Amino acid sequence: PSGNDAQKLTYLMSEFYDSDTGVYGGGSWNVATDKDFLKLPNHDWAKETVTEAARKSLVPYDFTNKYDKNITREEMAILIENFIVVAGNYANMSEYMKATGTVYLEGSFADCEGRDTAIDCLYALGILSGVDGIHFNPDGTITRQEAATIMVRAAKLFMYVGTNYSTKTADWNNVDSWASFYVRWCLDKGLLQID
Repeated sequence: PSGNDAQKLTYLMSEFYDSDTGVYGGGSWNVATDKDFLKLPNHDWAKETVTEAARKSLVPYDFTNKYDKNITREEMAILIENFIVVAGNYANMSEYMKATGTVYLEGSFADCEGRDTAIDCLYALGILSGVDGIHFNPDGTITRQEAATIMVRAAKLFMYVGTNYSTKTADWNNVDSWASFYVRWCLDKGLLQID
């Protein structure tokens, strides 16, 4: 990979050294980027999870300086697209879409011109929806219940998602009824944690 592809590909664990050559999995790789280190969050509770996600190539390098910021709707789309590519062992999302016979149209939303095509792909797959009939609000922050909904819809591409989950939190009354199942499923699977 080179250029924009190299920057978008997710980042492997920091078995790479601060040099032009890195060692990974016993073999020597030439590291053709100045991005040869894994940035970790400042919070100890998150370091192990981020490190594990990086090992699985789930952390886009461009996101490694945003740990303390709210995730936008577009960034969530990019993360989920990356998950689909990695989980399905595809070279990129275009290959996944071809393999599944899913057609997508660029410009699905009026406010997404020039935005990442992850939005259009995930919309075509039924994983994402807009905030109304024509807008997606790519710079808007995503709520935990919206994130849970997206994660469950993505998980359905690879596994059976059952319906028998009863986990509730102390602030359960703040969860909208449409999101109840999705939040419970994510709590049960450890994808969301109770504060």
